[in-house]
Amino acid sequence: TYRELNPNNARLSFVAKDTAQALKVANEALQELDKQEGKYFSKKGITYSEKALTQLSKVAVLFPGQGSQYLNMLSNVTGAYPEMRKAFTAADNEMIKCGNKPISSVVYPKAKYETEVADVDDTLVKTQYTQPALAAVEAGLFDIMRKRGFSTDFVIGHSFGELVALYAAGVFKKEELMSLSALRGKYMNECTGAQKTGMTAMLTDKETVLQIIKPY
Repeated sequence: TYRELNPNNARLSFVAKDTAQALKVANEALQELDKQEGKYFSKKGITYSEKALTQLSKVAVLFPGQGSQYLNMLSNVTGAYPEMRKAFTAADNEMIKCGNKPISSVVYPKAKYETEVADVDDTLVKTQYTQPALAAVEAGLFDIMRKRGFSTDFVIGHSFGELVALYAAGVFKKEELMSLSALRGKYMNECTGAQKTGMTAMLTDKETVLQIIKPY
């Protein structure tokens, strides 16, 4: 889309939920532009470039991992685009094969009393449901964009997102992605059982980490 515009025109991009927020962010952008002297900046969710990207520029897509899920995520998109519904159907089929609830009923639960919402949310954060949910949403979104002309030069995934990146790269089909997601989540949940588990990130060098984990 940007290649259809005049390459000499400046670009300013940001995300806004409504007109009021768009005006607020636009004013923040104007204030930031007054301070900046460079040809490019990215700050507070606002990105500015004096010119368009060149024809040789590359496009990369990053697929997120666990922790980015939430109840009713992108429900408006799922209701409007068949590609998203097909992704959820594929995920539902694999979840049922594994003896779990259809993932669509977990991400988009029926109307609940406030006291029940916490229980539904607790279900979604369980690994066996989180991973298929992310697979369905991320693959569905990618299919929507691809069907409408979007193409990417590189794909990358953070943690679980690596599986969706492999799907986007054509390594395996959608049904295979959903099967891997359902089985991966199922086996990871079985390994942890009732134990309290989590992830630890260590911002240090390899030698220090080796010493810390040596007793284990």
